[in-house]
Amino acid sequence: MKKPQSHTPTLEDIAQAVGVSKMTVSRVLRGTGRSSEETAKKVKAAAEKLGYRPNPMIQTLMAGVRKKRVEQNANIAWVVTYKVNETLPDSLQEIEAGSRKRAQEMGYEMSRYHLDASHTEPEVLSRILKSRGVRGAIICPIRNTNLQPSFPWDDFAMATIGRSLSRPTLHYTMSHHYHIIQKVLDEVIARGYRKIGLLIGSTEWETRADHATIMVFQHHCSQAGLDPRVAYQTCGTWNAQDYSAWYQAFQPDAIIGDYGHRYHTLIEAGLPMDQIGYATLSWKAEDLQCSGVKQPFNDLGASAVDLVVAQIHRNERGIPQAPKAILMEGEWVEGSTLGPKP
Repeated sequence: MKKPQSHTPTLEDIAQAVGVSKMTVSRVLRGTGRSSEETAKKVKAAAEKLGYRPNPMIQTLMAGVRKKRVEQNANIAWVVTYKVNETLPDSLQEIEAGSRKRAQEMGYEMSRYHLDASHTEPEVLSRILKSRGVRGAIICPIRNTNLQPSFPWDDFAMATIGRSLSRPTLHYTMSHHYHIIQKVLDEVIARGYRKIGLLIGSTEWETRADHATIMVFQHHCSQAGLDPRVAYQTCGTWNAQDYSAWYQAFQPDAIIGDYGHRYHTLIEAGLPMDQIGYATLSWKAEDLQCSGVKQPFNDLGASAVDLVVAQIHRNERGIPQAPKAILMEGEWVEGSTLGPKP
């Protein structure tokens, strides 16, 4: 005798068990709309008792329907803390280009908003952005990591780039700085260099990198028998004499720098760079001769859009309870500044 198939619980079953409409059950289980706390508890309890499980095929279909509906009136704000008449750093321009391209591919418009240029109260700003069809916001790397911008955090789907925004904690995407410094160290060591120095322009770099760069380098120093207090230097305010004094005291055979232009600064300071290997943590096209890692700026922008759009589709907004992080790998670029150790 064939065993009868068990009945798969439906939204209608839950609605009958609780005594509410099917639409109310749907809204409660999707976390949308308004329902009393008591009703929501009853619906969730009934769903658990009946063993209800959503149909993934229907969920996929409805996500597509909601996506089309949202895109008819959806905009993503690209929020920067620079003044309107200021030129954004090259890296930020690349990130923005990557964001715009991905947003357009997904059917969204993107508009830049200069937070530094407005003293509008968050409630007023929220109404202004919503009136322009803004449903999500990408908070770009903060210019001053010691300052917290004022923004209507509760009203939009959001993501940020890097770790310069200390509060609140949002979903974020950033370069995998731990892997980047490790990749550079591996390349430098593989070519025979052992006494390696690290020069970073400011502590802002480390804040944006979530302190991964210095942590990896300090571990390297402990393994190589180097004093990290000498090997690692913050050199943003140095002049030629400072670079020369550090070189004479430490005598590095290779230097890792934050940017490619640091290489030219070292030459101008009189260091014998024809005898010292050099690699940069952030390679740029204008530094063709430099060896180093090209950071994935375009991909950072694209992945930030992915994070925001996913929240829009799920009808989520505000500060997340469990922030997600996307870490993007960098690409090694071979130049002429890091040959085999002389």
